Amino acid sequence: MKNYLVNKKDTNKQLKYNKILNVMDIEKIENIEEIYIDFKEEWKNLSLVQKVDLLINSLGKNSKKMLPIEKIIQLVSIIPFVEYSTHISYTSPFSQGKTFQYSKIFPNSKVISSGITEAALFYDKNKSKFGILKDYDIVAFDDVQCLNNDSIASSIYDFLSSGNLSRSNNVMDSISCSSIIFLSNYTEETQKKLENNPYFLKDVNLLEPFSDSFQKEAFKSRIVVLPAYLMRDENFIISEEDIYGININVLHKFFQEKLKESLPLFKIELSCKERLKNNIYSIVSGLSKLLFDDLESIPEKYLQAFIQLAEKLVELPFENILKLYNKKELNYLLIELSSIFFKYSIENVVEAYIYEDRCILRFQEEKNILYKIALTKYGINKNLREVKNWQSASSSQKSHLIELENIDKNGIILKSHTELPILGDYKKINLDSFYYNQDNIQTEICEIKDELKECKEALKDLADILKNLNISYKFNNTIFKNRLLLSEEEYRDLKDERKGYLGKLFDIYPQNIRDYDIIFDIKDNKIKFLNYDFIDIAKERSLEDMIEYHEKVKSLK
Repeated sequence: MKNYLVNKKDTNKQLKYNKILNVMDIEKIENIEEIYIDFKEEWKNLSLVQKVDLLINSLGKNSKKMLPIEKIIQLVSIIPFVEYSTHISYTSPFSQGKTFQYSKIFPNSKVISSGITEAALFYDKNKSKFGILKDYDIVAFDDVQCLNNDSIASSIYDFLSSGNLSRSNNVMDSISCSSIIFLSNYTEETQKKLENNPYFLKDVNLLEPFSDSFQKEAFKSRIVVLPAYLMRDENFIISEEDIYGININVLHKFFQEKLKESLPLFKIELSCKERLKNNIYSIVSGLSKLLFDDLESIPEKYLQAFIQLAEKLVELPFENILKLYNKKELNYLLIELSSIFFKYSIENVVEAYIYEDRCILRFQEEKNILYKIALTKYGINKNLREVKNWQSASSSQKSHLIELENIDKNGIILKSHTELPILGDYKKINLDSFYYNQDNIQTEICEIKDELKECKEALKDLADILKNLNISYKFNNTIFKNRLLLSEEEYRDLKDERKGYLGKLFDIYPQNIRDYDIIFDIKDNKIKFLNYDFIDIAKERSLEDMIEYHEKVKSLK
């Protein structure tokens, strides 16, 4: 075993039975300098996914139980340990270990669990003494309701903006780079709204736990709001398995070293509002420090993924919709973080789609299977609903559903048996540059050019054949399937007719059937649901109701 690793199960066991202890005392080591050198050498050789999992395990949490979005939220929550002046609103369900993370692990972090005066927090004029924001790199408020007066809110605004602990020009050295973490829990009513519509935030105030003094743009634009409600209601604390993480003294030394580093500003090109740029930089810089040793040579795809994630998070208090996908590099990152659940290598993914809660993948080894992997707890819920629907469906209904197989009792992974692609391809991910190094690009381009040349020659030959057969030909806006030549309009009409057929069968408005939820086999003129978590499987049209409609559709064949 590596000398910088410790069994986190043993550490957590000691913490459980002795509340006075902290992690650094439990994992105390003698020859830390020598061990740290070994750690840094090993760290450089780990993959991004290995680094993410090792960091999470080092905090005493089981990374193997976490979904990709949960890992991202966890990583962002520890950015203040490596990036100064990163202020976070961390509101989530109970029992996620928020307070533990900022109170029991590192000595440069302090949790305030009750009310505090401005003097104790910032600067005491009577004693000419700075408050705790001068003494700690991170100060976390365990209950934001203790910040319930306008005066302290105003002082916090000033601090978040300037880092100044005193409003007097006569106080020397009054700047602090400390980060403030605002911990809280949503009310039951808000939590219920978020459960019902986790991505539509129009009727939800994500800063609900704060008093009215903090419901202003000046506050919202200076903090990062973590969408921790996307996490499951459990703390992931390691308790039963032997899981190893970095010795916390080694990790603390690593974090302290990273605090002194800076990501070059030219690495980040932003087009967002000026007021949000500081927070975006903090997130991008923090993630880069956590996961890369050389800040000058971060792979572009990861840097762009961090920027895309940061832009989503800083806009969250101002947006009505949350979408942590639909950006190429961020999609790649989500797939990569999902790879812990893969049966095959990530390099063998040949088809990929990203949805709100799930990624859907096809591998080279099983081209007749689409794997559905949950990204959030809502993805698990969708998987489990589909399993229930498949089990409850009648034989006639099953003929219009893609057969599935539940291969994980927790609902994280499903197998859908189909070799056909999804109809709506706007969620499909272009994998062309996913797996290749920059050094290989020129070689790939040359190969592609050769292939295109061959294709052009083949198309020319085909055109000559069609001319000889005296068949009019047109390649734009046409679809060749099963010896049918359909215009784009005819194809769309046929597809809409088949969607209407599905709607009749399952009592769903056809306009509510999204293209990317279905698979349309034009060869056999069959349409089936790939995603059917939203269907009320109990509703089914009788055979008599369907005959007339079916005959009409059949005439299109």
